[in-house]
Amino acid sequence: LKAGLERGDRVAIITKNSSIKWTILDLGLMQIGIIPVAIHSDWDDANLTQILNDIHPKIAIVEDREQYARIVDFNGNLKKINKIFSLEDVPDIPSWSDFLSIPLAEHFEIFETAKAGIHEDDVATIVYTGGTTGLPKGAVLTHKNMVSSIKAFLQAMPLKASHQVVSILPQAHMLERIAIYSFLAVGCQINFIPNNDAILDQIKGIKPHYFTCFPYLLKGFYKTLINKRLIKKGGINSSYFWALNIGRKYKDYDKISLPYYVKLRLADFLVFRQWRKAFGGRIEGILVSGDTLSPSFARLFSAAGIDIRTGYSMTETASLISLNRFGLSDVNFDTAGLPLEGIEIKINDPKDEYGNGEILARGPNIMKKYWNLDELTYSTIQYGWIKTGDLGRLTNKKEYLQIAGRKKEIIQLENQTLINPTYIENRIINSPYFEQAIVYENESKSLSALIVPSIINLKIWCSIHHIECKDLESVISNAEIKELFKIEIKKINDNLKSHEKISSYKLFHQEWSKETGDLTHLHKVKRKTILKKYVKTIENI
Repeated sequence: LKAGLERGDRVAIITKNSSIKWTILDLGLMQIGIIPVAIHSDWDDANLTQILNDIHPKIAIVEDREQYARIVDFNGNLKKINKIFSLEDVPDIPSWSDFLSIPLAEHFEIFETAKAGIHEDDVATIVYTGGTTGLPKGAVLTHKNMVSSIKAFLQAMPLKASHQVVSILPQAHMLERIAIYSFLAVGCQINFIPNNDAILDQIKGIKPHYFTCFPYLLKGFYKTLINKRLIKKGGINSSYFWALNIGRKYKDYDKISLPYYVKLRLADFLVFRQWRKAFGGRIEGILVSGDTLSPSFARLFSAAGIDIRTGYSMTETASLISLNRFGLSDVNFDTAGLPLEGIEIKINDPKDEYGNGEILARGPNIMKKYWNLDELTYSTIQYGWIKTGDLGRLTNKKEYLQIAGRKKEIIQLENQTLINPTYIENRIINSPYFEQAIVYENESKSLSALIVPSIINLKIWCSIHHIECKDLESVISNAEIKELFKIEIKKINDNLKSHEKISSYKLFHQEWSKETGDLTHLHKVKRKTILKKYVKTIENI
């Protein structure tokens, strides 16, 4: 208020890491009718300039000196920003401490008046999304959108005031923001982890019960656990390998047979109890949303007593649409779970041979509009239903939502047959030996795949078979490894229809990452970028 902000003004918050300052700032702004605009700092300069000119914020708040200098550098290309602040207290730069002051009686009066005038349908925040294709879009979310998402989140996650939780995702991501407000609503103690350095060691010290994360972080935890074992013991023995395979076969609680239960208890004694200790010993569950997580991964951690629950979320729906519930029922590892309380899901026609069509959702969580994009808003939200752009279907039992991929990524073969590449890619990465994949139509009008193998699981396989594993490049040229890959591809093809089978593939010895420009800041694969980048490789396949 002292900075001269008024109701309806926008404040850009441009950060990467989660922090208590972010939450305090967010709550303060929303309570007086000022609109926080959540922007991830990983947007490139062109997109960030476009976003800032789109919303025209009076104030921009960045993470540190580096981000401050970045905004200042291209401020000449922006509509006027009155002032730029840093959340980190830095000498000679307007910083967090400049917001701190002793409030006077007049401030309380202005504050209470402003708070009392806010309606549930008023704009609470704008969050920018996009990046895999097209320009970023600002999803305009109301107070009602956010509160309904918090209520639904709390019904799906068994939180208690005595629970410890951690925040490791960026609060520019709507799922983490809703999770934090849900934790606050219950009274959990929130531990913010400001950086990803030795993140599992930080988690171990905190001893949390629950937290949210992205698939790439969960895979990182797995790599850390395996590497520590490799270093400590000098390799992986056959019993450890056996335990991992038992874990990947884990089923829903009510489907576990007595023989499997006995094997699971032995696997727990050999391996999994050490995993729980690595997370602090009190871990009960992790909510995972974002890019694709293979069902075998969710089964493996759940078998270890760390319940993994996957969900389906969008910025435009103020976080989650569906979720596999925590507890002893309502879990289907092959799906994104059941619709959350108050949310309806339907599958639009036309549907493919599997029953997949575009996923539509309706409920109190659906955004108000896209900022300054009226035509796109009208084409996206019709009669209260939002067109997600994702393909999927509802299972016959309990109507679990099964995600099949993006509508815009469908491949039409020469004979007019429609192919869903994500469907095939998901089957590829469900193999423990494949980490990332892109399926595309080749010049012979059949399907080829670009595949990044899983270096960590190849290390395990090599350890068991006494093969030296220096790096991924040398390993994938090994004759025995090549044969392993052929067997895995055959297994995948055996479960696909004739027009879906992979006719050829290329293995990469370097993971696709944000640093290589192949993933977005949310670690989603940039399909077009990769296919263009490796066009010579594709021609050679």
